Amino acid sequence: MARPRKEIDYTQARRLAEIQCTIDEIAHVLGVSDTKLKRDAEFREVYDAAREKGRTSLRRMQWNRAKKGSTAMLIWLGKQYLGQTDRVESAVTISRDVHSLSDDELAAIIAGGRSGGTATPAQGA
Repeated sequence: MARPRKEIDYTQARRLAEIQCTIDEIAHVLGVSDTKLKRDAEFREVYDAAREKGRTSLRRMQWNRAKKGSTAMLIWLGKQYLGQTDRVESAVTISRDVHSLSDDELAAIIAGGRSGGTATPAQGA
């Protein structure tokens, strides 16, 4: 005898999708297989609409935080939407006259700067 079909609770599925739960997570909570959910046309409609609603709600909360002066949120939104980045500056100090270095010593210093390491010129130069 086959076991009874488990019905999908679309209301609960919608609530879970709004908080960005995956299909696997929703299937686990509802006690059905992910395959059943993926094949169910009504679930897919509910799922897609609820995920969009959840993203919109999250975006609204972020903008509200930024409007209230949240520096962290202003920085994050600037990076996401305005292409802003953190500026990283570095400086190199050479304690010897560059003109007295050999080509090999200069190459070692340049290579060290590219890798982030510190190059030490050969002794006896």
